[in-house]
Amino acid sequence: MRGRTVISGYRIVNSNPNDRAVYSYREFEEVMNDYTGKKKVEPYGLLPPSDMDHSRVWKTPPTMSYRGSTWSFFGIPLFMANPGTTGYAHRGTSQRSLENADLALKFLADTHPFRSEFSVPTAIAELLDMGQLFKMAAKSYAGLLGGGYLNYRFGIVQFHKDIQTLSTITTSIESRIKEFDSMNLFGGLRRAPKKPLYSTSGSAQSISTLHSEFGTFVDATKSTNWTYRITGSVRWRWKGGIYVSLSKLEAFNEAVKAVLDLGELDASTIWNSIPWTWLVDYFADIGSYLQAHENDGIVEPFDLCIMRAYRGKEAYVPRPTGYVGMTLSAGSTWTEINSRDVITSVPLLPPIRLGLLSKSQALVITSLIAKFYKH
Repeated sequence: MRGRTVISGYRIVNSNPNDRAVYSYREFEEVMNDYTGKKKVEPYGLLPPSDMDHSRVWKTPPTMSYRGSTWSFFGIPLFMANPGTTGYAHRGTSQRSLENADLALKFLADTHPFRSEFSVPTAIAELLDMGQLFKMAAKSYAGLLGGGYLNYRFGIVQFHKDIQTLSTITTSIESRIKEFDSMNLFGGLRRAPKKPLYSTSGSAQSISTLHSEFGTFVDATKSTNWTYRITGSVRWRWKGGIYVSLSKLEAFNEAVKAVLDLGELDASTIWNSIPWTWLVDYFADIGSYLQAHENDGIVEPFDLCIMRAYRGKEAYVPRPTGYVGMTLSAGSTWTEINSRDVITSVPLLPPIRLGLLSKSQALVITSLIAKFYKH
């Protein structure tokens, strides 16, 4: 832990100028919690990851100058509470545990060496069932609205995504061959998400009291802005440290089967081919759970980490006070938090994940309620 304290401004008693009180404030503070003295772990000789928390806070407080009847103030810093961390899941909370369990499974499913980019069996099953899936009579305006959104969300949008996926399938096959090769190299295959596993942001405005001593009151408009992002990293290797040598043709064939999901039917493919299982996955991500455990007798993940990044700013603009001759300046405080959790075991059961429903998922649930309400 380290920080920097600044002496800024003073207050005097008008009847006795020698009676002076000097002010100070904490301009910067940094806290780092991590492990030292790590030892390399075989068979790759890599330093193991560890849980880590790193936070930094900067403060530039508003100031006040004012000559009152009893006391006078010269550039004194006004009070600012420690910056908040709206939405951030602190270590040891149930929110953090739920996020870790849900996102670790999703991340493993998205980076699994045998994941599919486009499942041919599932696509065939969906085409066979498409007519029944959208054969819903709208008996009310609410039902029409709900059914229209569902048709758009799981019909037009998904079809467009499938076409986009097929247009890049050759690139995916080439990339998958490189992944198979990388699992034989030092350190295995390291994967990180191309986009955050979860992200959110927000803003708010309120009135805060900055000063209320010596018969002098100062309020300010506080504007808060924050962002919260969760990412991850993982390494994959052939299980048991074995070395797998594939010829160019074998590697190509294996990559094609993996990318297009053309191998033997596995649990995740069967699950995704059953109508309406996508709705179950909104509450318990069974699809990601099955994908994360696919071929666990051949490949295994290690050094799995979930990383969080929080950024927040609180700006203070003093409000008019009515005191004649009072001079006020604006101020702000910044917060930065970086944290890492090492996931040592994948959940044995799919976790319930109500707390991580996205806006799109919430719209689907709302549409379903509208669709079937009083039907």
